[in-house]
Amino acid sequence: MKHYLIPLSVAVSLLASCSNFIGGYSARSHEHLTSLKAHHIKLIDDNTKSASEPKRNFSTTKFSESVDAGELKFREASEYSKSLNDRLRTENIQLLHEIYDEDTSNITKKSRLLTLPEADTLKAPTASAYDIAIKGEQVRKSE
Repeated sequence: MKHYLIPLSVAVSLLASCSNFIGGYSARSHEHLTSLKAHHIKLIDDNTKSASEPKRNFSTTKFSESVDAGELKFREASEYSKSLNDRLRTENIQLLHEIYDEDTSNITKKSRLLTLPEADTLKAPTASAYDIAIKGEQVRKSE
């Protein structure tokens, strides 16, 4: 389990218990989180060896373009959460961005396509972190 799941779990717990001190549900924030998750997981999938394309190689250019697209998505989500003056929401985006940076850095260092086990090792905790953040946003609906 990666080290960032604990702070994210704590943030969701705080969100549930302190609903009077945070902003309400935002469909736009929910959309940001689901879009970021889809992009992040697709980035890993796109840079994983597949049996259907055994001769495909790692493309630094394509990878960099995809990372840049993800950076823009994170910037949009971060700026939106900051505009709501919601510290918890902003911190959740920052934690997810740190995970993204860690994963992209690991892929960059390898400079090759990931094996399926390597991709699964990245995807499982990454998807869990996004799921926790998305659940945290959904908890705000019940205010």
